[in-house]
Amino acid sequence: MARAPNPNSCKPKSCTKKRKSSVAFGDNNVLDNESPVEHKKRIIHRDVERQRRQEMAALYQSLRSLVPDEYLQGKRSISDHMHGTVKYVRHMKRKVDELISKRDELQELTKPGCSFSILTEFTVSLNKTSVRVQSSTTGMQIILKTTLRGGLPLSKFLSVLNGEGLSVISCVSTNANEGQLHVMESEVDQGRSFDQTKLQKRLKELLYNL
Repeated sequence: MARAPNPNSCKPKSCTKKRKSSVAFGDNNVLDNESPVEHKKRIIHRDVERQRRQEMAALYQSLRSLVPDEYLQGKRSISDHMHGTVKYVRHMKRKVDELISKRDELQELTKPGCSFSILTEFTVSLNKTSVRVQSSTTGMQIILKTTLRGGLPLSKFLSVLNGEGLSVISCVSTNANEGQLHVMESEVDQGRSFDQTKLQKRLKELLYNL
């Protein structure tokens, strides 16, 4: 005789492991056996974490925009980008240290009562006119060789030197080989700074415009 089914027994498919259910709680879900306090803490933690990730993403994009592409080219992961950024920062630090060192040297050279000497001797030549700048016992010696006709006027040359903070304390001029040779001794004006690179650039422009 057939056995009557037990109405309280569960079907095999329904006897699976009971999953956590949730009930509506405002705009969020409340887990089973979760108190209101625990639910509130979980929601706050989730929102704080979401805000932190958004801020980190914004800061990362801002940092990435400041780094030249050559340091990030071919790199895809964030860690690779961070390594590229570190290399860029180290490179810029070296450049800044070099500029600070150069600035300190120039400041020492331009102090009142300090003997002046240039950092690197150089020569600028163009259109049969040449200018050589070198160290001397008084500070700096400038030798100007120019042609008699169409050459560089000495007054214009002295104006450039004065504009760069240099005063000529002596000048000896002689005629030689259809040209003129001017040997000048100069020093930095008190209270003014001297930029050797800028002087070299100004002299090139001066000769180019002859």
